Amino acid sequence: MSAPLTPPAPLPVERLVARCDPASLGIETSAELPELDVARIHGRAVDAIRLGLDIRAEGYNLFVLGDPGSGRHALVRRLLEDARGRGDAPADWCYAWNFANASQPRLLRLPCGRGRGPALRDDLARFVEELVPAIGAVFESEEHRNRIEALQEEAKAREESALRSLGDEAQKLGVALLRTPHGFAFLPMKGEGSTLTQEEFEKLPEPRQHELGEHIRALHERLHRLMGDFPRWRHELQNRMRDAGREAIRATVTHLIDELEARHADLPEVCDHLDAVLADVVASGESLRATPHTDEDSESLTYTGSISVQRYLVNLLVANPADGARPMVYEDHPTLQNLVGRIDHLVHMGTLVSNFTLIRAGALHRANGGFLMLDALKLLSQPFAWEGLKRALKSARLRIESLSELIGVTGSVQLEPEPMPLELKVVLIGDRLTYYLLGQYDPEF
Repeated sequence: MSAPLTPPAPLPVERLVARCDPASLGIETSAELPELDVARIHGRAVDAIRLGLDIRAEGYNLFVLGDPGSGRHALVRRLLEDARGRGDAPADWCYAWNFANASQPRLLRLPCGRGRGPALRDDLARFVEELVPAIGAVFESEEHRNRIEALQEEAKAREESALRSLGDEAQKLGVALLRTPHGFAFLPMKGEGSTLTQEEFEKLPEPRQHELGEHIRALHERLHRLMGDFPRWRHELQNRMRDAGREAIRATVTHLIDELEARHADLPEVCDHLDAVLADVVASGESLRATPHTDEDSESLTYTGSISVQRYLVNLLVANPADGARPMVYEDHPTLQNLVGRIDHLVHMGTLVSNFTLIRAGALHRANGGFLMLDALKLLSQPFAWEGLKRALKSARLRIESLSELIGVTGSVQLEPEPMPLELKVVLIGDRLTYYLLGQYDPEF
């Protein structure tokens, strides 16, 4: 028979809780505690990340392994913030109208901080505001109206002189040139200011009738050729009037463009674009006068053929702070469009249309010149996002792609913006399983 069990000794409640005397800590609040030395806790990992961030050669990106809750995001953010001040200042980027091909917007590179504020974007906005009134003033000026009237009078006098010369030659041959409601007619003359009737003509000797008939046929041929010259002369008049308008516009707009080029003289690409703007304004001429920029024009300026001064603006895609710090972007929802950007569309008269002002930046645009942080699992779960990221990094050029274009279901005319040169460091954050699966099944990883 076993011995009876001894009942356990009671455990006081006071012994269930470990108590610490706050006075023994030597601080009043936790805010007085020094920051954790991340380098000491994750020494080798921190050294590896810093080394990877400082390698500027192409193709060196990072994959940070760590279990959820290990502080990997906070650690990477802190190291990226420290690295932002090292390296070259990132560029600002904007898209502009391509006067050679409207469906392929032109990419302009600007020094850091030159895209935003009192810079190119605002300069061109002011230029557009001043342009339409300036052109209206040109065509409404007395000087221009007098010039046009002089050209019209000159053309009218040319036609009348040609007709008068033909009429004088006809009179020498005994034929009168008459204006009728239906045009011009040649009739035999019987005296000064009078013509023969049909009966009087038939009473003439047959040789004289034949002679007058030959004269009239020859004069009709000359009149026919002269009437053929009139449309050409009038076309020449229209060209001269258009050239006069263009000269007047050039004289007015050139000083506006010169002011802009003086402000951006250190940017050859911008100066080339401003020269193209001037050439297009001069070529467009009076059509700009009657079409001020409106929201409706903005919707359709690419594909309806309408003239709109909004094409002289720029679409500021990326604007970095003027302090030159490299960007650090974390994309929480890494879809293809959120990474590589997108092109918005508007419905105009039942048709989807777009233009360069509707190009939107993606995370790769905003992080260009700096760092992009992504969650590997989120990236891999989005259709086409992983392949799009690899394509951009491998080519070092960022081309805006859409899902509809990739799967071939788009039914609208697509813009093809000039690709952006890409130079950035991508930091993927994930667990060990994701890392080793990518290494096993993706040879490009």
